[in-house]
Amino acid sequence: MDKEIGNALNRQVIDELDSFYLYLQMAAWFDANHLPGFGSWLRQQAHEEVSHAQTIFNYLIGRGATVCLG
Repeated sequence: MDKEIGNALNRQVIDELDSFYLYLQMAAWFDANHLPGFGSWLRQQAHEEVSHAQTIFNYLIGRGATVCLG
């Protein structure tokens, strides 16, 4: 795999996981403020971000690339 592409994909995995944490934190805030519907929706979004990260992670592994999560 081209080094530049591999680096970009590694960065995207990190960005997806960062988004996971942000969505999860927002979900916690909504839950703490008695807005469970918003909290539930944001947890779903958080899990979607993890799914994106896992897809890219698996692609990198499958191509024999090095995965570096920082």
